[in-house]
Amino acid sequence: MNELHLESNTEAEVFEPKPSMVLMTMLLLIGLCAIVGSGLLLLGAHLRGMELKAALEIDEHSSLGSRYFVRAALFVNHTASFLLPAVLTLWLFYKKRH
Repeated sequence: MNELHLESNTEAEVFEPKPSMVLMTMLLLIGLCAIVGSGLLLLGAHLRGMELKAALEIDEHSSLGSRYFVRAALFVNHTASFLLPAVLTLWLFYKKRH
């Protein structure tokens, strides 16, 4: 009689991605998320009725609204370019394994 013997070993074969695959995925996600972040910046400028080039050229005489817009734009771009790709890469490759 053939019996199937299943081992419930915690050291069972687990998918371990190659570092080059993780790096290439991360670089691809950085590029895609940077484009999305730039699109969000353009949308925000359009909704505020601002010319994007003029909004980003600030000096000590710029209005407070322009300064806050630039701060928000930097926050969105940095979050989209650096934080979001890192979290997505971690989620894609290292989510909870069963």
